[in-house]
Amino acid sequence: MTTVGVGLRAAHYEDFLARKRDVGWLEVHSENYFGEGGYDLHVLNRLRRDYPVSLHGVGLALGSCAPEPGPHLAKLARLVRAVDPVVKREMRLFTATVVICFLMALVYLGQHCSSIEYGYKIEDLRAKREQMAEVNRTLQLEEATLKDPERINALASNMGLALPAVGQVQRLDDAGGRDNGAPVMARADSISVISVPN
Repeated sequence: MTTVGVGLRAAHYEDFLARKRDVGWLEVHSENYFGEGGYDLHVLNRLRRDYPVSLHGVGLALGSCAPEPGPHLAKLARLVRAVDPVVKREMRLFTATVVICFLMALVYLGQHCSSIEYGYKIEDLRAKREQMAEVNRTLQLEEATLKDPERINALASNMGLALPAVGQVQRLDDAGGRDNGAPVMARADSISVISVPN
């Protein structure tokens, strides 16, 4: 197929509709197809399937003192949309691609924000764990200090307590008096009684 284009005129309609011609594209005056429907627009839509179409506007009055041709441009835009399905399909694909990219960006942003939030939570839990470990070490040190025998002896001496003398401690052993078959509600083993002289 050659890359030479042909200006499509009403006289060419039947010839182009009858068989495919060896032309690269069709050039049309856009103002001839501004009407709603009609045979001209039908032919243009039919030939658009087989040939690229170049719209040639001649009524824009560019460079004149006339006001902006708003209605004219609206009709031209409608014609472009009507005769260029490739552009419509490309716009749909482009819109779908933009929407998909936007949704993917939203998903990524949500995951990123969630990972940052979890990072802060992990750091907070780690700080709490270290704080609790420090409290635990302090309590263990305090417990060891409270259990120190020298400290206990010093406190006992300050309160006037003394170690029991020999013979002041008596062990009560009632093992022979127990009924081994009876249920035991409570038991106290190794009871010691300290006698303190007056």
